[in-house]
Amino acid sequence: MTRTAAAPDSARSWLAKVAADVERAESVVGGSPRIASSSPAYCAALVVKGRLSREDEAAGRAFAGPDGEAVRKALAALGVPGEPFLAVTRPTAKANEDLEAAARRICELAHAVEAEIVLALDPVAADDVARAFGLQELKPGEPVDVPGFRLLATNDFAAALADERAKRAVWRQLKALAKGR
Repeated sequence: MTRTAAAPDSARSWLAKVAADVERAESVVGGSPRIASSSPAYCAALVVKGRLSREDEAAGRAFAGPDGEAVRKALAALGVPGEPFLAVTRPTAKANEDLEAAARRICELAHAVEAEIVLALDPVAADDVARAFGLQELKPGEPVDVPGFRLLATNDFAAALADERAKRAVWRQLKALAKGR
Protein backbone atom coordinates (compact mmCIF):
# COMPACT_ATOMS: atom_id res chain seq x y z
CA MET A 1 0.00 0.00 0.00
CA THR A 2 1.31 3.45 -0.90
CA ARG A 3 1.39 6.46 1.36
CA THR A 4 -1.36 8.18 -0.62
CA ALA A 5 -3.68 5.23 -0.07
CA ALA A 6 -3.03 5.26 3.69
CA ALA A 7 -3.83 8.96 4.11
CA PRO A 8 -7.54 8.67 3.27
CA ASP A 9 -7.90 5.74 5.70
CA SER A 10 -6.21 7.80 8.40
CA ALA A 11 -8.46 10.78 7.66
CA ARG A 12 -11.56 8.56 7.71
CA SER A 13 -10.48 7.07 11.04
CA TRP A 14 -9.95 10.51 12.49
CA LEU A 15 -13.32 11.76 11.23
CA ALA A 16 -15.00 8.65 12.64
CA LYS A 17 -13.36 9.32 16.02
CA VAL A 18 -14.49 12.95 16.00
CA ALA A 19 -18.02 11.90 15.01
CA ALA A 20 -18.09 9.37 17.87
CA ASP A 21 -16.80 12.00 20.33
CA VAL A 22 -19.47 14.46 19.18
CA GLU A 23 -22.16 11.79 19.48
CA ARG A 24 -21.00 10.98 23.01
CA ALA A 25 -21.05 14.69 23.93
CA GLU A 26 -24.54 15.08 22.48
CA SER A 27 -25.77 12.10 24.52
CA VAL A 28 -24.85 13.80 27.80
CA VAL A 29 -28.23 15.53 27.72
CA GLY A 30 -30.71 12.70 27.30
CA GLY A 31 -33.18 13.02 24.46
CA SER A 32 -31.13 15.81 22.94
CA PRO A 33 -31.05 15.67 19.16
CA ARG A 34 -27.78 16.62 17.52
CA ILE A 35 -28.56 20.13 16.41
CA ALA A 36 -25.60 21.58 14.55
CA SER A 37 -25.01 23.12 11.18
CA SER A 38 -21.55 21.78 10.46
CA SER A 39 -20.18 18.31 10.12
CA PRO A 40 -18.10 17.03 13.01
CA ALA A 41 -14.51 17.78 12.10
CA TYR A 42 -11.80 20.16 13.23
CA CYS A 43 -13.32 23.57 13.87
CA ALA A 44 -11.40 26.56 15.13
CA ALA A 45 -14.54 27.84 16.85
CA LEU A 46 -17.39 26.28 18.77
CA VAL A 47 -20.15 28.87 18.63
CA VAL A 48 -23.06 28.45 21.03
CA LYS A 49 -26.30 30.12 21.86
CA GLY A 50 -28.51 29.32 24.80
CA ARG A 51 -31.75 28.24 23.24
CA LEU A 52 -33.20 27.40 19.87
CA SER A 53 -34.96 30.10 17.88
CA ARG A 54 -38.14 29.40 15.92
CA GLU A 55 -36.01 29.22 12.76
CA ASP A 56 -33.70 26.67 14.38
CA GLU A 57 -36.60 24.50 15.51
CA ALA A 58 -38.19 24.60 12.05
CA ALA A 59 -34.93 23.71 10.30
CA GLY A 60 -33.75 21.17 12.88
CA ARG A 61 -30.34 22.82 13.18
CA ALA A 62 -28.70 25.58 15.15
CA PHE A 63 -28.25 29.04 13.67
CA ALA A 64 -30.73 28.47 10.85
CA GLY A 65 -31.85 32.10 10.93
CA PRO A 66 -29.98 35.29 10.09
CA ASP A 67 -27.66 34.76 13.06
CA GLY A 68 -26.01 31.80 11.30
CA GLU A 69 -24.87 33.78 8.28
CA ALA A 70 -23.92 36.76 10.44
CA VAL A 71 -21.72 34.74 12.82
CA ARG A 72 -19.94 33.08 9.90
CA LYS A 73 -19.22 36.49 8.33
CA ALA A 74 -18.03 37.92 11.65
CA LEU A 75 -15.65 35.03 12.29
CA ALA A 76 -14.29 35.23 8.73
CA ALA A 77 -13.73 38.98 9.14
CA LEU A 78 -11.78 38.24 12.33
CA GLY A 79 -9.62 35.71 10.50
CA VAL A 80 -10.96 32.65 12.32
CA PRO A 81 -10.34 29.80 9.88
CA GLY A 82 -12.86 27.28 8.62
CA GLU A 83 -16.48 26.57 9.29
CA PRO A 84 -17.51 26.98 12.95
CA PHE A 85 -19.25 24.17 14.80
CA LEU A 86 -22.58 25.67 15.79
CA ALA A 87 -24.50 24.41 18.80
CA VAL A 88 -27.18 25.27 21.31
CA THR A 89 -26.36 24.83 24.99
CA ARG A 90 -29.93 23.97 25.93
CA PRO A 91 -31.54 22.19 22.97
CA THR A 92 -34.21 20.45 25.07
CA ALA A 93 -36.33 20.98 28.17
CA LYS A 94 -34.13 18.38 29.93
CA ALA A 95 -31.08 20.58 29.33
CA ASN A 96 -32.89 23.45 31.05
CA GLU A 97 -33.47 21.19 34.06
CA ASP A 98 -29.94 19.74 34.24
CA LEU A 99 -27.55 22.67 33.90
CA GLU A 100 -24.51 20.59 34.83
CA ALA A 101 -25.24 18.15 31.99
CA ALA A 102 -25.71 21.05 29.56
CA ALA A 103 -22.36 22.49 30.63
CA ARG A 104 -20.59 19.12 30.42
CA ARG A 105 -22.02 18.67 26.91
CA ILE A 106 -20.52 22.00 25.77
CA CYS A 107 -17.12 21.18 27.27
CA GLU A 108 -17.11 17.76 25.60
CA LEU A 109 -18.16 19.27 22.25
CA ALA A 110 -15.29 21.78 22.46
CA HIS A 111 -12.83 18.95 23.04
CA ALA A 112 -14.40 16.70 20.39
CA VAL A 113 -14.09 19.22 17.56
CA GLU A 114 -10.77 20.55 18.88
CA ALA A 115 -12.04 24.12 18.98
CA GLU A 116 -9.56 26.82 19.90
CA ILE A 117 -12.32 29.35 20.57
CA VAL A 118 -15.60 28.86 22.42
CA LEU A 119 -17.92 31.75 21.67
CA ALA A 120 -21.10 32.27 23.73
CA LEU A 121 -23.57 34.50 21.91
CA ASP A 122 -26.09 35.31 24.63
CA PRO A 123 -26.36 35.39 28.44
CA VAL A 124 -27.70 31.81 28.73
CA ALA A 125 -24.83 30.46 26.62
CA ALA A 126 -22.34 32.58 28.60
CA ASP A 127 -23.57 31.05 31.88
CA ASP A 128 -23.37 27.55 30.43
CA VAL A 129 -19.90 28.05 28.94
CA ALA A 130 -18.64 29.54 32.21
CA ARG A 131 -20.02 26.53 34.09
CA ALA A 132 -18.50 24.15 31.51
CA PHE A 133 -15.02 25.53 32.12
CA GLY A 134 -15.27 26.09 35.88
CA LEU A 135 -15.62 29.87 35.83
CA GLN A 136 -17.87 32.01 37.99
CA GLU A 137 -18.91 34.10 34.99
CA LEU A 138 -18.01 34.99 31.45
CA LYS A 139 -18.45 38.71 30.83
CA PRO A 140 -19.29 40.01 27.35
CA GLY A 141 -16.26 41.25 25.47
CA GLU A 142 -13.72 39.95 27.99
CA PRO A 143 -11.85 36.93 26.60
CA VAL A 144 -10.76 34.31 29.10
CA ASP A 145 -7.99 31.85 28.34
CA VAL A 146 -8.31 28.43 29.92
CA PRO A 147 -6.08 25.47 29.06
CA GLY A 148 -6.65 24.72 25.37
CA PHE A 149 -9.35 27.31 24.74
CA ARG A 150 -10.09 30.99 24.45
CA LEU A 151 -13.58 31.77 25.74
CA LEU A 152 -15.61 34.84 24.84
CA ALA A 153 -19.16 35.93 25.49
CA THR A 154 -21.15 38.62 23.72
CA ASN A 155 -24.40 40.35 24.42
CA ASP A 156 -27.37 38.77 22.63
CA PHE A 157 -25.94 38.34 19.13
CA ALA A 158 -29.23 37.46 17.42
CA ALA A 159 -31.10 40.40 18.96
CA ALA A 160 -28.27 42.77 18.02
CA LEU A 161 -28.80 42.04 14.34
CA ALA A 162 -31.96 44.15 14.43
CA ASP A 163 -30.38 47.16 16.15
CA GLU A 164 -27.41 48.99 14.62
CA ARG A 165 -26.13 50.32 17.94
CA ALA A 166 -26.30 46.89 19.60
CA LYS A 167 -24.67 45.36 16.51
CA ARG A 168 -21.68 47.74 16.87
CA ALA A 169 -21.38 46.85 20.56
CA VAL A 170 -21.35 43.11 19.79
CA TRP A 171 -18.78 43.66 17.02
CA ARG A 172 -16.50 45.46 19.53
CA GLN A 173 -16.92 42.47 21.86
CA LEU A 174 -16.07 40.02 19.07
CA LYS A 175 -12.94 41.96 18.12
CA ALA A 176 -11.56 41.09 21.56
CA LEU A 177 -10.93 37.60 20.13
CA ALA A 178 -8.24 39.00 17.85
CA LYS A 179 -6.32 40.57 20.71
CA GLY A 180 -3.62 38.29 22.01
CA ARG A 181 -4.09 35.62 19.30
